[in-house]
Amino acid sequence: HGPVWRKNIGWFIDKYVKWSTYTPEENAVMIAYASVYGNTANVADILASKLADAGVRNVKVYDVSKTHGSYLIGEAFRASHLVFCSATYNMGIFTPMKNFLNDLVAHNMQNRKVSFVENGTWSPASGQLMQDIVATMPDMVQVGDLVAIRSTPNAANVEELTELAGAIAASLSGDESVGTAVATSD
Repeated sequence: HGPVWRKNIGWFIDKYVKWSTYTPEENAVMIAYASVYGNTANVADILASKLADAGVRNVKVYDVSKTHGSYLIGEAFRASHLVFCSATYNMGIFTPMKNFLNDLVAHNMQNRKVSFVENGTWSPASGQLMQDIVATMPDMVQVGDLVAIRSTPNAANVEELTELAGAIAASLSGDESVGTAVATSD
């Protein structure tokens, strides 16, 4: 039921073993964001820049509103570290991000390091809601603190993003002391 591979069999077997055991293919960072007015997109770009400043070179940024889910799922399987950035929309997660997270649950995503950035002008709520969904996935470890933005990032938010980038960079380097298991709130 498919092509017959005659060369590079080891490459295919390695991919199958990684995918079937949910082992990340690469030490890499995927930043997935859902933005209503562009402010959360700006925050994702700032974080990517701060990661680059910290020496992290394998970073990809995706707008979940515009990128087909198959690319997002493929990237989530490739990357060891996932960052979810979402605007709060009607006191929930902006729908494209919620759909992406639910798609990850449906694909049994597990064994990743995760970080969260929420945005909400009046009352940011998407962060805890994203954490609640991710907590249903096995062996997900949060790196850094939740960063809460109120509309546009201010100087304090940029400092928080710098700290988050540092924690992610340390985790990529093998520092296991920077992560905690993702747990739902009671």
